[in-house]
Amino acid sequence: MTLLSAAVLSAALIAPAEAIDLKHNFKEGKKAHYEFVIAGEQGGSEVELFAAWTQTVGKKGKSGRISMSITEGTHSVWAGGQEVEGEDGIELTMSLDKYGMPDSFHTEGNDIYFQAGQMLQYLPSREVNVGSEFKIKWESGGAEFVGAGTLEGLVKLEGKDLIKIHYDVDMTPADDSPATLIFDTWFNPKTMQAVKSEGEIDMDQGAFEIELTLKTKKK
Repeated sequence: MTLLSAAVLSAALIAPAEAIDLKHNFKEGKKAHYEFVIAGEQGGSEVELFAAWTQTVGKKGKSGRISMSITEGTHSVWAGGQEVEGEDGIELTMSLDKYGMPDSFHTEGNDIYFQAGQMLQYLPSREVNVGSEFKIKWESGGAEFVGAGTLEGLVKLEGKDLIKIHYDVDMTPADDSPATLIFDTWFNPKTMQAVKSEGEIDMDQGAFEIELTLKTKKK
């Protein structure tokens, strides 16, 4: 090995890893339509919880939090192939911090579907090196979201170049027992908007598959 090639090899070995700024880019008036599914088996029956909504980014308050309005919200619960619960026309407003997290998380009412969908989009609001882990410790209103994320880098998904992050967290609602979430979320590198999220949630009722998908609404 020549002196020059040795120097090149040494430089390559100590070259810093690529860093990506994992920060939400909220644009006032930006709309997105999401569908969220939790599916698994409970009491010997197949159970599916479905929710869909349109979200619109609002103004940034003096506290730095972002207003996010939910409209055209719908949710339904299916058990054994039959709908046992459902509601349409849901409207509400969430307040998001710089991590994209809601101001509270609880299991009462229909807020849970939209809050949980937002929590799958957590970003640390700072630069992270590809391949590196970042710690997550979020608390608000008695709720907790604690664990770690790993930036896997830019990957192909359905022909698109997206940022992939793997998460392993414990999620505790303000009014319920904790659950473990292990999931991957893919973000648009230009807008940092979540395009897809999928994984598993393990809670008292059992283990369930979860999936959040950004949809293009037909006009």
